[in-house]
Amino acid sequence: MKVSNPWAKRALYSGVVSLILSLLTLFSLLGFAGIITGTFAIVRGVTALKQSAQLPGNVGRGQAIAAIAMGTLAWIFVLLSFALRGLSGS
Repeated sequence: MKVSNPWAKRALYSGVVSLILSLLTLFSLLGFAGIITGTFAIVRGVTALKQSAQLPGNVGRGQAIAAIAMGTLAWIFVLLSFALRGLSGS
């Protein structure tokens, strides 16, 4: 039987979506959806890391770490977008 970590897959999907939304926020200077989805990615990534520690072979550990990194990048991009908005005065 093949062991899988569904939390890791969900976290990775959340990370990808958060990164896309945060890049849209950064380049359009509109909205802040990357913060919400980035938070989901980080929370799901941490949950997936805990789950992978209990599974043989740490299944999904890399996906969980990637999700946490993407969620963090999403936060950084949105905060950078806020800073750019403040500098441009709009």
